[in-house]
Amino acid sequence: MQRWILFAIAASVCFAQFRVPAEQPSLNQVLGWLPTDTETVLGANGPFSWATEVPSNDTHPQERMTDAELEMQSRMFPLGLLNFKNRGLGEFVKDKRISFAIEGSRRFRPPSALGIMRYEGCLILVFGPAVSLDGAAFMKAATKSAIRFEESDGVKIAVFEEQAENDTWATFVGFPRANVVVVATNFDYLRTLLRRMLGDRKSVV
Repeated sequence: MQRWILFAIAASVCFAQFRVPAEQPSLNQVLGWLPTDTETVLGANGPFSWATEVPSNDTHPQERMTDAELEMQSRMFPLGLLNFKNRGLGEFVKDKRISFAIEGSRRFRPPSALGIMRYEGCLILVFGPAVSLDGAAFMKAATKSAIRFEESDGVKIAVFEEQAENDTWATFVGFPRANVVVVATNFDYLRTLLRRMLGDRKSVV
């Protein structure tokens, strides 16, 4: 069974940079993109594909989950932001093999009533070097559902909003590399991440 990465970062994070091809960033590189005030990091090792239907402990109340079901549940846990509508991003990537996924987060706060805890963070999906995501096609389709578009360090960002219980969630989707997609809950967090990513790319070119 694959091993999953779960880091709790209380203060600042500092990770070494490695000279690897920009098309296939390493785990250490991706961790180095996270803002230094990141508090929690979740990760899933691959390769695997996004599953739209994930087994839960309630699926078979009288039976224990199988090893395969538990493995899938563990892999999907850090990918929660794909459950938001954000122009069907989950469907857009579901048949493509993910090398690994990392979600960094900070500034947790309770929901207004029921619902999941709110936070600032970003999910980074890194696909294999053979994968080339058609970000332009996604953005074109997103014009029908995005509330607006932003730009940060040359990366176009589609902004979506949806209601979850009593809270309005915004998600920010971008394709900074051909095989990398980012989904954030806060634009400032995402902007810092993209600037660190750009600096990392310059350091290995």
